[in-house]
Amino acid sequence: MHKSCGIVFNEGITAIKNVIISIDQTLLEIKPWKLIVGTAASVILFQYVRRIWRASERPIYSRFRSKVFSAICLLPPIRKKLEKELGDARQKIFHEIHKCDNTGLFIRILPENGLDNAEIISIAEEYNAMTDIDIAAGKVSGAIYNDQNSKQNDLLSKIFDIYAFSNPLHPDIFPGCRKMEAEIVRIVANLFHGRLECCGTVTSGGTESIVLAMLSYRNYANAKGISEPEILVPVTAHAAFDKAAHLFGMRIRHVPVGNNQKVDIDRMKRAISSDTCVLVGSAPNFPTGTMDDIEQIAQVYSIMRNFLDN
Repeated sequence: MHKSCGIVFNEGITAIKNVIISIDQTLLEIKPWKLIVGTAASVILFQYVRRIWRASERPIYSRFRSKVFSAICLLPPIRKKLEKELGDARQKIFHEIHKCDNTGLFIRILPENGLDNAEIISIAEEYNAMTDIDIAAGKVSGAIYNDQNSKQNDLLSKIFDIYAFSNPLHPDIFPGCRKMEAEIVRIVANLFHGRLECCGTVTSGGTESIVLAMLSYRNYANAKGISEPEILVPVTAHAAFDKAAHLFGMRIRHVPVGNNQKVDIDRMKRAISSDTCVLVGSAPNFPTGTMDDIEQIAQVYSIMRNFLDN
């Protein structure tokens, strides 16, 4: 048995050597400049195909179909029909947006003379009355984050009055703002079991927070030698992840969710590549309010992080 395996192995080695000799003989017949040009062209072609392949997570056939559809839409009869439908859609959107404004008047230029306080307050109250949604009764979701409690409103108004004329960009002038930010960051870090070296910054909202986080991951990946970092997100994730990918030249791949509307962990694992720098989970997500399994995602990321660090 061992002898027959050895014979097969030797025959394999001999076959490989013969192939190498054949290739060498073929290359000897090619002029050096042709080899150089051919190699360079092959590398350029490979990079071009790779860039097209990675430009989108959509399958090639789907992208090809979109190109064909776009070309068909350029045909005069079809383009004319599309322009009409787009025009109708714009008009519909315009009327929908402005249906709450009975006047239809807009302030387009600065007035020659400044308005007095009463006039400014009157305009503000007029604009505030445009909606018929009862915000105070909690009839909105995902837009404001307080219960319109009068005691809380009084507190917020007082705090705003104290800090209305402050600028956190200048901690030397407003050290209190810097201290508040540091305390907020540490409180949040402790909530998520952050270590002492854990740091952060206070942002204007969710979109800026996500964008800054993705910037940090991109820079971290670049430092590890990943030139085209990749974000893995559930299809239910916040749109700001797509914005961040666009802004910072990152690739983003959307992972499907299961019947429970939570991200499919197995499919997320399979989607990880050598360029993946961050895994995203929502707690909760915007479309359905379900929470992805953050602990499982963290375990997967822990394994991936060890790979990156090594």
